[in-house]
Amino acid sequence: MAGNVRISDAGPTNRVSVVTGSNQGLRFALAEVLGQRLGPDDTVYLSARSNARSIAAAEALSDMRAKIEVAQLDVTNGVSISRFAAMVKARHGGVDLVVSNAAGRISKSVSQAEQVRC
Repeated sequence: MAGNVRISDAGPTNRVSVVTGSNQGLRFALAEVLGQRLGPDDTVYLSARSNARSIAAAEALSDMRAKIEVAQLDVTNGVSISRFAAMVKARHGGVDLVVSNAAGRISKSVSQAEQVRC
């Protein structure tokens, strides 16, 4: 599958990609493909609720063309989202691609309505 992904080298440089929950599974594989296929002026952020897991995922990647950055990001926490967004805006001015397949776990002790508002 990774062999079928096409990323044009003719496009803009300094592209910024964010992959949430990128420490495992399909999101890790996608982050790896982006890191291999994007250019040396591009950045791929690996993010997860646990900074340690993001670091471990980044350390597992090798031979990346793009810059790999690690960021703690809990998509169920507004403060975490705001902090991450402000950091990316300050460093890069914005984001070009977001792959968000991360999710919070459903809790029986919290009402469904409250969980949806997160």
